[in-house]
Amino acid sequence: MNSNSKQISNSASTGGLGIHFENRVQTAFSVLMLVGGFAPCLPAWPIVKIKLQAKYQGFETDDLIVYCEEPNSRKKARLIGQIRHSVDIIKSDSKFCEVIQAAWKDFNNPEVFEAHLKKANNNIELTKDKLWKFLKSFHLLIYDLDIKGVILPLFHTLIKQNSSSNPEDLWAKINEHVQYMNENSGFISISSIPEDIKTAFKRVPVEVIPDELVKAVENALQQTPCPFDNIFAQ
Repeated sequence: MNSNSKQISNSASTGGLGIHFENRVQTAFSVLMLVGGFAPCLPAWPIVKIKLQAKYQGFETDDLIVYCEEPNSRKKARLIGQIRHSVDIIKSDSKFCEVIQAAWKDFNNPEVFEAHLKKANNNIELTKDKLWKFLKSFHLLIYDLDIKGVILPLFHTLIKQNSSSNPEDLWAKINEHVQYMNENSGFISISSIPEDIKTAFKRVPVEVIPDELVKAVENALQQTPCPFDNIFAQ
């Protein structure tokens, strides 16, 4: 850990809206895992597990680590996330419009990132190649889960498409489990999910008529004369 590292507060001690927002984002990724969905910014590989509060494992960015795996090749990828209800990119005036304009300009100015990354790198200049590699893997993801916005209805819809249970109730149940695992810095995987939640996502299999039966019926219909043929002939 370098001298400029900032100690990140334990999520269980912060309280308020921040921790609730954090749990909702973690719940969203848990839902993606349960329905066989994919994580943003990563290859379209299934999510196999999610680690919460990984500080003790040596991660500075520790709120959420999403592990994905390609089923055939077993190649792995991970998304390492810090969850914040709001992010101040730079110091700015209090007026909303000025904040948005200043943030947007600085976000598009690589010198801003270079200054922050140099400080994070013990005030050692970064090479252009190293800076490019970092920015290539750096993403800002927006989740409006602090309000009744767009994201929550989308996840309710996703749950409804994969379960016959009430989506709001099932979301709340998953969120409750995530809160417990977050407080205990736990892993979330399909095998560790409570059985009642896993069962809720087991959809009734669609019964398919065997091809042999379909062909037998078709052959029988072709060999059976139509009773209306004589009527039309007359």
